[in-house]
Amino acid sequence: MDGGVKSRTRASSTDGAGDAVVAEDRTQKRYEVAGNGFGARSKTSVRDFTVQTDLPRSSGGTNTAAEPVELLLSALIGCESATAAFVARNMRPRMMFHGLRAHYTAHRDQRGALGALPITDAHSFPPERTGLARVSGEVIVFLAVHPTASQEIRPETEQRLRTLEQQTHARCPVASMLRASGCDMSGIRWRFAEAHERIDD
Repeated sequence: MDGGVKSRTRASSTDGAGDAVVAEDRTQKRYEVAGNGFGARSKTSVRDFTVQTDLPRSSGGTNTAAEPVELLLSALIGCESATAAFVARNMRPRMMFHGLRAHYTAHRDQRGALGALPITDAHSFPPERTGLARVSGEVIVFLAVHPTASQEIRPETEQRLRTLEQQTHARCPVASMLRASGCDMSGIRWRFAEAHERIDD
């Protein structure tokens, strides 16, 4: 979720005289990455950042970086955090969202990747799904403790927490892709932080 960020893509066509006409589609956000793979390892360039992945030695890697699926779960947390901040900012009255802490566990059927061997042709697919079967865990929502002079902390309700949760799930691109793939995310529980709980930056 990129709340407040305006993104543009360019589409070209020709007018009657054959000259190129460039139109901007402000409804579409464009992402672009480039990378190289070296067996189990990969290195990807994303704007000014470098992202690396690897597999544990037990899976044929060298254990120098997180697994791709672990980065997917990290992306889910990052996307939900940014989306929740956007949703809270646009709720009426505004929810004084400070941050969230998530702990997720994911499961998949390994037969979806390792089954149907040896591979003899392009159609020898395993019968099991290769994607994540389910993601479960907990999301703890932390509210702002020190509002600005123009803001006021109001007691929050479970109903408003459900609004934050449901709107975040609906608007988060990563969560939407996981659900569309058939991943069961119903085992994720959202709650407000207790008074003694703290969140680290």
